[in-house]
Amino acid sequence: MKLFLFLGDLTSNGGIERVTISLANALSHHYDVTIVSLYNSGKNLAFDINENVNIIYINDSDEVSMYNRKFRLINGMLFDLYYLYKKKRQISKKLRGLIHHNDTIISCDVKMTCLLYGLSKKKQAKLVAIEHFEHDIGNPLLIKLKKVLYRKISAVVSLTPEDKDKYCWMDLQKHWVIPNIVLPPTDIDVTIKKKNVALAIGRLTHQKGFDLLLHAWSGADTKGWELRIIGDGEDKELLTELAKELKIANVTFVPFQKRISQQFCESRVFILSSRYEGLGMVLLEALSYGLACISFACPAGPATILSKNNGILIPANDVQQMSQKLSSLLQNEEAVIEFEKDASNSITDYLEVCVVKKWEGLLSVI
Repeated sequence: MKLFLFLGDLTSNGGIERVTISLANALSHHYDVTIVSLYNSGKNLAFDINENVNIIYINDSDEVSMYNRKFRLINGMLFDLYYLYKKKRQISKKLRGLIHHNDTIISCDVKMTCLLYGLSKKKQAKLVAIEHFEHDIGNPLLIKLKKVLYRKISAVVSLTPEDKDKYCWMDLQKHWVIPNIVLPPTDIDVTIKKKNVALAIGRLTHQKGFDLLLHAWSGADTKGWELRIIGDGEDKELLTELAKELKIANVTFVPFQKRISQQFCESRVFILSSRYEGLGMVLLEALSYGLACISFACPAGPATILSKNNGILIPANDVQQMSQKLSSLLQNEEAVIEFEKDASNSITDYLEVCVVKKWEGLLSVI
């Protein structure tokens, strides 16, 4: 069986690109795997890909797409319809003779599923959609489209049990809960000295809630600690100005780094301030490096990952309580040490062997 994993831009450094590559690498030990990227923005690959994973770019240069366009609702919808029409023809031409009966096409969201549905029918291939975000996040029209389209495909994968009930409108045998893969760190440098650094990582966008984090940090007792925010994005200037307005002296903004292990190795606490997530991969990575974690209980992910033994959950968007809990954690050395002890042992369900086993189960029955 051949597997074809589709995404927008393989060269992007976002979370979907990272987890797609991790999944492709893992499945390539058992299947013939190809990653198909709709376009190529020309950046160097941010994540390592196994040599036995094939890569195909439908367009080998950058383009305005349904993933990076910046139009308002109506113009955006019209653009997407035209883009889908144009891209279907390009995909059919580029992949002619490569996809066959009973191969499996794996989509990264409902838009991509819409793009690939006709191809899967024409080739009599199986079509599986991975939903990287919580069911109710996004354009209401796309949510309605899911309910029509996802009933017609082979299977839908969501990342957390929190979403299971949201798919009650589907055939239960077609809905699977399979998390993303977390790779255990192989590059921990024991010579790096731990510092009192509270780490936050992600694109500097509204979704990641770094504005909420800065407000919470400004109201907390953070004496002796540094807040380090790692990432790039359109809100960088806004967040930098907000930090100045709040008179936060102990915050550092660091650009995205391909090799981020040193940041994890130096830090002791990790903070997730997102307004919403799919799973919260960076939270799992922080646990794998043994950091004490504190997170908003945003939809969905953190409530599945964190328990009283490995971290602190705060009601979603509750800045005041985040400030209080941050003060309690940062000024309590014993609490930090206890969370550090249990962190790395709490993520076994997300390791490659467990996740691949679930994918093998799905692929064997669809």
